Amino acid sequence: MAEDLKRSNEKIRFAKEYTDNIVYYMTESLIVVSPGGIIQTTNDSTTSLLEYGKEELIGQPISRVLLNGEQFVLDLMKGIKETTKTNISYHMDMTFISKSSRKIPILLSGSVMYDKSGNITGILCVSQDITERKIAQDNMKRSLQEKEVLLREIHHRVKNNMQIISSLLNLQMDAVKDIRLSQALMESQNRITSMALIHEKLYQSSDLMLINFKEYINDLTIGIFQTYGVNREMIKLNINVEDTSMDIDHAIPAGLIINELITNSLKYAFPERRKGIIYIILKTMKDDMVELVIGDNGLGLPRDFDFKNLKTLGLHLVTTLVETQLHGTIDINKDNGTEFIIQFGRMK
Repeated sequence: MAEDLKRSNEKIRFAKEYTDNIVYYMTESLIVVSPGGIIQTTNDSTTSLLEYGKEELIGQPISRVLLNGEQFVLDLMKGIKETTKTNISYHMDMTFISKSSRKIPILLSGSVMYDKSGNITGILCVSQDITERKIAQDNMKRSLQEKEVLLREIHHRVKNNMQIISSLLNLQMDAVKDIRLSQALMESQNRITSMALIHEKLYQSSDLMLINFKEYINDLTIGIFQTYGVNREMIKLNINVEDTSMDIDHAIPAGLIINELITNSLKYAFPERRKGIIYIILKTMKDDMVELVIGDNGLGLPRDFDFKNLKTLGLHLVTTLVETQLHGTIDINKDNGTEFIIQFGRMK
């Protein structure tokens, strides 16, 4: 019995030394807290980080070194009472307070410890100093903010430059006596305005990658109607567009397409002060596709009309934008006016 007891004590001593060595050489800070929030033991990594001696910490409340430490213990104990699990643990970002009042950001993991009878003996708190990670995150956040400001400024300057070009075209129109040339300049001005409006919306948007396309269409069509001096009592505009966002790669060609087709309707669909309706429909479809429909109930087109083989700039531009920029398809419906049906890949 004496030999067995001696061997048993040796095993216990070896196990204790082994455990003490693990705790001693841990790079993470370790604190064992009582269920009441009193520090029971710590390791050297903790005392070194917090600038305290071990004897200064043992017996002290955890709140002395851990910001909101009492609440952390209460939440953990409350969680234990509200669940049947015995291995509950918390993982969260918290803050150590050193002896010199230095705040140290940490990642804290807290687990409840039990004795053989299932009684709670304490809370094991293991923490990792994440100061360098926080500094890197702050630097990255600041860098992203600087890039966002720069990108927003780029959109603002592009919009301003396009407005300057538009103003120059306007001055040129005043000097031109040829009606056809003046009209061509005005159409070019409208195209530039449609692109400038995209950059203005992106500059104003909280998301520099996406714009509210419904809002953009409303502003774009209002501008077109004002340019052509349309009497809204004679020609009404119906917009049925889903409240959705679109990225710049889709928005610019889609905006140019809308500009061209609305302009064509205003120029040709309602001769001799004929009343009518122009409509725009945009909806998402299955298979990640978007359908954009632009039409009117005006004079209509001849049955043998082939818009894809026309040499006019406007409709040629529409076809090119659909096929090369949106990678979509375009069809025309000539029943009860003119309707262009455009389908392309789902917007981001």
